[in-house]
Amino acid sequence: MAIVNSFAVFYGANYPLESNVLDTAPTYGDAMNVLNGTYVAGGGDAIPAADDVRDGIATGQTVGTIELPDAGEVLLGVGYGAQGTERTGTLVVNNSAGSSELQKDIAFNAGDDYLGVNAITWESNTFAPMDGTLYFTLVDDQFVEWLNASPTYSSQTTVNLELTHEQTAEIPSDVYRYGIRHVDPSGVVRTLARGFCSVAMSYANIDPS
Repeated sequence: MAIVNSFAVFYGANYPLESNVLDTAPTYGDAMNVLNGTYVAGGGDAIPAADDVRDGIATGQTVGTIELPDAGEVLLGVGYGAQGTERTGTLVVNNSAGSSELQKDIAFNAGDDYLGVNAITWESNTFAPMDGTLYFTLVDDQFVEWLNASPTYSSQTTVNLELTHEQTAEIPSDVYRYGIRHVDPSGVVRTLARGFCSVAMSYANIDPS
């Protein structure tokens, strides 16, 4: 039971028992009740250190300092945070040495031009200057090839793909898989980017009824 006397009651005070207050806490109470905690934390009820608590969360008389990484700094699909499930990593890398692979989903309309500023673009800080040839390949779920085109580098971080309406018009509306591969002058092949491509129906084929 909390300690109460006439002085405390007068001022509306109701103090916890010393056995319920940490022995490391400052003296509390009033002029008539000068109190000091006697409780010693230990075992499963020990107060964690600041280095064991998330940044900004109060712990005892201090504040936690642990900082969690952003999802983009943790590998894709890896859970972390509370119970290992609070957050999930989104970082995508290629396991092959010295290279990295960009995963990106794209979309275009059958029968449209994608030229100049309307070109389909991939950007990544892992695209390094390189000689050789780029190939863009689009296949369906039966691995039938529907498009083979030649992307270009516009900078060390950007790959552009220009398509004419003649190229896009021949592709039925559906969801496909694509890949961009680089072949260097010595014949070494590596994938720069891959993902899904959604092709929308040509306007000319839309039934107005």
